[in-house]
Amino acid sequence: MVILFNIPEGTGMLGKSLLILQEYYPLFWYGVKITLLLSMLGTIFGLVLGLILGGARSVVIEERDALPVKIIKKIIHGFVALYVWFFRGTPMMVQAMFFYYSLKPIIGWTPLVAGVTIISVNTGAYMAEIIRSGIQSVDKGQIEGARSLGMTNTQNNDEYCFYRRQFRNSFPSIGNEFIVNIKDSSMLNVISLSDLYFQS
Repeated sequence: MVILFNIPEGTGMLGKSLLILQEYYPLFWYGVKITLLLSMLGTIFGLVLGLILGGARSVVIEERDALPVKIIKKIIHGFVALYVWFFRGTPMMVQAMFFYYSLKPIIGWTPLVAGVTIISVNTGAYMAEIIRSGIQSVDKGQIEGARSLGMTNTQNNDEYCFYRRQFRNSFPSIGNEFIVNIKDSSMLNVISLSDLYFQS
């Protein structure tokens, strides 16, 4: 055992805490690594999923669209709304147990892969709303100005500055989601994933 602290026996609460840390620090360090891995990968993959879903949900159904285009847009809106409603409305612990144990015989995945997937899919629902609200937070006058120049909705959305403004509006919420993922990773101990909470 590596000695981190030279602490005499019979010390107070702080000393006993340091003794516990010295004895079990490999377990704590493993838990920290797993927690950060789950949180970072879950946030990155969830952001990618949220960009796709949030962008799809923010597409406007316009009067000038052809009937098949309107139908496709409504189906996409309905799918994204159902996805967001389900994954935001059910606890992550229930999602973890359901998806891990129901798909394990089919996929044969490990708890770590399942944990990253579950956090990513759950985070994707929150990120979709963050991205959608970020897009809708752009000043309406700027969108109307682009339309007065004859630009379509797609051309307006393709502008670099539009995405820069939208991302700037969404960035604080994306950071909050990363912090939430650090805390929520503790629920994955129901699928035998040893994060920091489980190791502690």
